[in-house]
Order: sequence, then structure tokens, then C-alpha cells
Amino acid sequence: MKKALIILMLIFGINSFGQTSVEFYNMGLSKSKSNDYVGAITDFTKAIALNPKYFEAFNSRGNAKNSMHDAKAAIQDLNKAIALNPEFGLAYYNRGVANFNLNQRKNACSDWKRARELGEMDANDFLSKYCK
Repeated sequence: MKKALIILMLIFGINSFGQTSVEFYNMGLSKSKSNDYVGAITDFTKAIALNPKYFEAFNSRGNAKNSMHDAKAAIQDLNKAIALNPEFGLAYYNRGVANFNLNQRKNACSDWKRARELGEMDANDFLSKYCK
């Protein structure tokens, strides 16, 4: 009986030290700020594995992929962020940047317009510069 109790304590004790999706997300943000995009993608992926509806993590992972010049993969993540939260303006803004990087100006402008409608005023700079 004591052995079973010790085993249970070890199992639950180890799991209690596991990191949460928010902790992985925050580590990913920190790595992104340090331009460690590979590490950031790894952490965002772990956050998503723990919380598949973590739209902010999909958005940030998309940004990291775009920073690594993988705009197609970025758009996949940004599409998922938008599907999870269609009112998340930052994902439209970021998808606009990825579309622009793929020379898809019409799609980029459409995304930036939607981002602005949702309150992302930084989209105005891109709209005035590239969407006349």
C-alpha cells in the first residue's frame, strides 16, 4: 500500500511541475523578442499542444514563421488564429504582412482593412503605403 501511495505521489508530483500553455507562450514571446524564432516556434507549438484553442499562440507562431521567411506556413497559423477568434484584429494584420511577403497585395490590403476595422490602427500605415 505504501508503494502504491508513493508511486501516486510521484506521478502527481511530477505532473504538478509541468509547464502550462501560458508559460510556454510567454517563453515563446521572449525567444521571439531575442530573434530565436526556432525556439519560439517550439514553445508556441507546446502551448498549442496543451491548449489547441490558444489563438494568440497560433498568431505568434505565425509571426515567428513569417520572420523566418516562411510566409505560407505563417498564413496557415494565422488562418487558424482567425478561425478560432474572428475578432482578433492582430491576426488579420499579421496575415496581411505574410500575404504581402508573398506578393499577394490584394489579400494583404483586405486583411489590413479588416484589422483596422477591428481596432488595429497600425494597419493604417500599410494601407496608406501599399493599398491606394
